[in-house]
Amino acid sequence: MKSTIPTIEAMSKIKVVALYFWGRSGTLLMHSLLDSHPEVLNLPSLMLMSFHHEQWEEINKYNSLEQRLDAFIRLNIASFDGKQDINNCGFENLGPNKNTCLSVDQALFKKYMHEILQGISDQNSPRKYFFIAAHFAYALARGEDISTKKVLLYHLHSSNDLTRIGNVFADFPDMLSLGMLRHPLRGFNSHIRAARTMASKNSSDARLREAYMSVLNTDYRTHYKHQLVGWTTVQRKYPHAPFLEVQLEQLHENPRREMERVASFLNIAWNDSLLESTFNGLAFWADTSARNAINGFSVQHTKYEDWQDNFDTIDTLVLNGLLKKFVEKHGYGKVSRKTRLLLPLLILKPSKLELEALRKGGLLRLPFIINNILARYIFSYLYLVGYPIDCSEGYLAELERKFWKGARIFVRSLTSPEFKS
Repeated sequence: MKSTIPTIEAMSKIKVVALYFWGRSGTLLMHSLLDSHPEVLNLPSLMLMSFHHEQWEEINKYNSLEQRLDAFIRLNIASFDGKQDINNCGFENLGPNKNTCLSVDQALFKKYMHEILQGISDQNSPRKYFFIAAHFAYALARGEDISTKKVLLYHLHSSNDLTRIGNVFADFPDMLSLGMLRHPLRGFNSHIRAARTMASKNSSDARLREAYMSVLNTDYRTHYKHQLVGWTTVQRKYPHAPFLEVQLEQLHENPRREMERVASFLNIAWNDSLLESTFNGLAFWADTSARNAINGFSVQHTKYEDWQDNFDTIDTLVLNGLLKKFVEKHGYGKVSRKTRLLLPLLILKPSKLELEALRKGGLLRLPFIINNILARYIFSYLYLVGYPIDCSEGYLAELERKFWKGARIFVRSLTSPEFKS
């Protein structure tokens, strides 16, 4: 028998778990593995990651609940209609034959939201309980039994925006966190491949479909800094928050062992659905920019070597050298003392893709490309000396502004009469 509408007390007992990526490291796979567990609430959407900042600001503009619900659905439309998935998550191609589109009745969702929220006043943390209520209403609209739900999976995906993350922790101070990680060069290469795929689909400019331009137009340095920072900003900001690392390679090689670790961390019972990759109970075949459309696990999926097409030996030494502790901790190799000593010089060499962009980008693109390379230098050196790097664009823009201001002051001091004398 399906359970009745949840009370505010029942919603207050839900444990929230955040899911973060380190570059492209398998968060959609982890999300899909938790999708059908009877104790887990979730919405199959990457757009929801902006709920605690941009989305709530938009939703909260409206006075009537009906208008708020319409805004929520509009902002998370892929959770209700897979054909409108702008993130290319593959929600159109679900099911055993990859021909079923994700679909949930919007009217039914709104009906349950009205019933859940009618007993909750504006004094009861409206953002927090709207968010939780949306997950219960979504589950009810799908016909799920909500009486067994204990955990709410929040696919925050990126830890870039600490304001957003701070809002989440304000609502859920005892939140758990799952962090996905993988081989840094393969993760970086996967980001680049996804950028190319998006550029080829969305651009009418033939030049943008070329590898070197598609990378730089999606901001090469953004993908680079993801590999340096990952989700460490969250751990640094909230050091006492429980955090479980899951290595993508190990998940594919030992799925039962890794998912047992996850179940134990979340305090949910073992269920064989934890070995099934689904969204809304339908077989999931990876996002549309993935190397191979697979459902579930493949040892070979994480061992391809063509990442070397985009990185030369120096690129590899630089990224591995900067990430020495990460690389060695997770078994991705050893970094020699010589490499670490040479890093200040090695960083200065433009990467293979940056050199290609300089050769082919043209004069109009040259300032943009050079600015990207210089920005990469800045946070590479700061990271090398142990300066805490934040991935948010606003933070990096301010960092770059301070750097160039300092550089100008230094140059002026060298040319001043006092220095010459």
